[in-house]
Amino acid sequence: MDSIKACEAMAIIGMLISFFAIASGGIDIFHKISGREAIASFHLITTATSIISFVFILIGIIVWGTKLYDPVSVYANIGYSFILSIVGGTLIVIGGIMTGLTSRG
Repeated sequence: MDSIKACEAMAIIGMLISFFAIASGGIDIFHKISGREAIASFHLITTATSIISFVFILIGIIVWGTKLYDPVSVYANIGYSFILSIVGGTLIVIGGIMTGLTSRG
């Protein structure tokens, strides 16, 4: 099915971008811990990639919900990986927003 491939593609793209967001956040934290001068653009990069990652994960969720979801089986098992994708997307955007807010103060 094309819908399954689209859903998988959006989830994979979101996951790859979230790894980049985690790496840039880790570099920023390492600079602060080691006493080096923090690179100002890493706050913006972390925030932007977190939000972009969330958008891709959200698109995957929407594609799954509109094309693959059977309305008759409301209480069916949707799978742990899909739930983890929703939780991960939510957490990555919260972390990105928190990083963006802390860079101002």
